[in-house]
Amino acid sequence: GIPYDAHHVDLIETGSYETLSRRFLAVNPAALVPVLVHDGHPVYESHDILLYAARHSVDPDRLVPQDDAARAVMQRWIDRSSLTGDDPTQALEASAGNCVPGLTVPLFAAMIRDIPVHRILEGLLFHRLKQRPIVFLVLKAKGLAGVPTLPPVRKTVVASRRQMERHLDALAQQLDQSGGPWITGEQLTLADVSWAV
Repeated sequence: GIPYDAHHVDLIETGSYETLSRRFLAVNPAALVPVLVHDGHPVYESHDILLYAARHSVDPDRLVPQDDAARAVMQRWIDRSSLTGDDPTQALEASAGNCVPGLTVPLFAAMIRDIPVHRILEGLLFHRLKQRPIVFLVLKAKGLAGVPTLPPVRKTVVASRRQMERHLDALAQQLDQSGGPWITGEQLTLADVSWAV
């Protein structure tokens, strides 16, 4: 129920590096999405955006348990779902969110096929995280069929899948332990919202 204005931002996967534009970098110097701007204050990380939106909603307690123990469980599961760090492949065991990039490599390989090389090179010149455009260049050169032939990529995909299975098993155990239907029990919380993705 929070009114908002959405702003579409094109990523390299859509043929543009709008995140590298001066307009966007003024909002988020890290050149990453999503970003929430409220009263001129930018909030960058997905999990921080969830908490911020909940705090500023009409009913701030609706998605955040009042009980300290349940709130700690909620936060632990938000953290476990969140993408953390500049190189998520380094912390697969810590976060399901960090497993997602490895699992989406084939998707990126398919999407990058139609992106001109000069657009990818913009990222090499201007993006804060140089490994991203380098990976895109390799995926562009190898194509979707070539992805399984790249040992580092195959290793990342296999490790991401193994760790994601572990995270999902732990989530299933948590749901059993809480009695469900939600992560903390009977209340839908921000943890459930974060895992819905």
